[in-house]
This record gives sequence, C-alpha cells and structure tokens, in this order.
Amino acid sequence: MLTNSLIQSISPSSRLVKKADGGGLHICVLPNGKVQWRLSYRFDCRQKTLKGGYFPEVSIDRARVWREEMKALLAEGTHLPHLRQLQKYEVKVEATTFEQLVEE
Repeated sequence: MLTNSLIQSISPSSRLVKKADGGGLHICVLPNGKVQWRLSYRFDCRQKTLKGGYFPEVSIDRARVWREEMKALLAEGTHLPHLRQLQKYEVKVEATTFEQLVEE
C-alpha cells in the first residue's frame, strides 16, 4: 500500500518508475517528474492501462475510489476507453444549447 511520504520520496529518473498500490492501481513517476495514477486491467483477454490523473491533484484515497469505480464498470462489461469518448461527446453536446443554435 502506498502512502503520501512514500510517493513523495520516489525520485524521477531517466526511465519510468512504477510502484503498485494493489488491485491493478499503480503510480508512475515520469522522467519529467510528474506523478501519474494508472490502472492496469484486462479486457477481451488483452492487457490495458487507463490513466487516472496526477498526484497530488488526485489523492491516494480518491485514486482508490476511482479504481473501484472502474472495476465495477469492467464487471458490467463496459469498455473504459469507449466510455471516456462518450463522456467527452456528452460534454460537447451539453455545451451547445438551443439558443446558441438559433443564434447561429
């Protein structure tokens, strides 16, 4: 299990540094010094990785909740990258109102 002090003690190197938290959740320290949450999972018998934000903006507790949310979606058979594309599309559609269309 990761802690704040352990994450902050990891120094960046010329290569990607990964530390596991459990359940497929891990933290990656990129060569540029950024610290990113990632989730490894299998879908259709293929290994995949999903990015979950940067530390400290996304805390350890929030990352663990995110992991459980994503695992619940996977259990339902949802393809996570496809879900993200749909969410981006919904945001764009909601941004365009009827008034804006009339004005155009």
